[in-house]
Amino acid sequence: PEIFKPKEKRTDYNSHWAGFGIGFATINSNSEFSSILNISRSLQYNLNFVEGVWYWENTNLTGILGMGIQFNSIHFQNNKFIEVEDYKSVISTMETGKELNKSRLHYTYLTFPFLIEKTFPVGKSSHLFFNGGIVAKVKTASSSKVWFNENGKEKKMKMPGELNIRPITFDFIVQAGIENFGLFASYSPLSIFLNNKGPKGNQGTIGLQVYF
Repeated sequence: PEIFKPKEKRTDYNSHWAGFGIGFATINSNSEFSSILNISRSLQYNLNFVEGVWYWENTNLTGILGMGIQFNSIHFQNNKFIEVEDYKSVISTMETGKELNKSRLHYTYLTFPFLIEKTFPVGKSSHLFFNGGIVAKVKTASSSKVWFNENGKEKKMKMPGELNIRPITFDFIVQAGIENFGLFASYSPLSIFLNNKGPKGNQGTIGLQVYF
């Protein structure tokens, strides 16, 4: 008689969203926006703290939903900074005689991923992974600040006004690695600022991620 074998059980493995990451941020732009970027100091920090997964039967594909926070710290050089003029964000130059020590644009988002992950077994207990998808983002805070010396002391000044950072946006993201360590690359197809409310520029980030 024919013998029916039971279905093979799926091997459990960790999915890859929850964790902490840091990456170098760049600005893709045909304008002055990208040329004044201090790439070595412009960083993105990811703190992903909620993760939910589902599995497709008889496959090693996993769907991932979750939540996190993305902090972006964009630094400028050449004595440039972002300020608001006539309700628009513009690139300005610090007045003659005041050399900037630091110029920073900061914006923070809540993040909500929609990812598909595939794994590849390595040996008996390890897995390589690859995932990708879309990360929806909702802005929670933004600021433009400069630091300069005055009367022998360093002074910090926050630029007033609404910066017109896009309140809702999204990134394309891919991640790859082994077990709890990976690389990520993300790109936002929408400009950082609202249309006609600031310099055009799309953010791309490459970095490292450690998963919980």
